[in-house]
Amino acid sequence: MIMIETLMILGIILLDRLSKSWAMESLRTVDTIPLWPDVFHLSYRTNTGAAFSIFREHTEILAVLSFVLSAGLIWYLIRSRRQEPFNLSHVGLSFIIGGAIGNGIDRLVYRYVVDMFDFRLINFAVFNVADSFITVGVSLIIFDLLFLEKKRQKKQA
Repeated sequence: MIMIETLMILGIILLDRLSKSWAMESLRTVDTIPLWPDVFHLSYRTNTGAAFSIFREHTEILAVLSFVLSAGLIWYLIRSRRQEPFNLSHVGLSFIIGGAIGNGIDRLVYRYVVDMFDFRLINFAVFNVADSFITVGVSLIIFDLLFLEKKRQKKQA
């Protein structure tokens, strides 16, 4: 894997670990800190499932899946980088890998994932840094495939 992707993945894991450690230390005792009352709070929550608490109580399986998925995506990223120059899909893959490993660490260490970002205006699920990177990573890959891949193929032709 190329250095920039490795640094992104490690940076995401570090940012995720730091934010979750802070949430466990600072939010657990106060439950929530309203930054914008009734719109956005920092709230301590735990989730034994995946997104939106699906597969609740299957933490071990989700942990294994996180690391298997990450390993597969790392393999694909290495293979892809050997064939083509750095692009937005590689950034997206790095974001997904970093987020999946971050949540996987929580599942292995605590048997749940720590969440803290609480958008109450739209009654959305509480989420964390890793979740954010996974979502942005998927969005970057979709954008790259829809709008940039065709331009790269035209340049190569």
